[in-house]
Amino acid sequence: MTNRKKYEEMTKLVDETFGKFGWNGAPFTDECVDAENCGVKNDNSDEFWFAMVCSFEDAVAQRLLEVGLDPSKVGIKY
Repeated sequence: MTNRKKYEEMTKLVDETFGKFGWNGAPFTDECVDAENCGVKNDNSDEFWFAMVCSFEDAVAQRLLEVGLDPSKVGIKY
């Protein structure tokens, strides 16, 4: 599986998970923010998408904890 595909599947999982829980607050996934924070130029390379996966994991975990949710308890495993 490519890192881009992994990133896309992870963001889909998070979006679907919060839809099930009726989350109506700020979005938990934001590709633009992940790209800004990943530290690698967006050249669509596997290295870029690997950095995006890492950035995404950090951002989502932080957002979940900020609202008092344990990522593993809502079915998100890293």
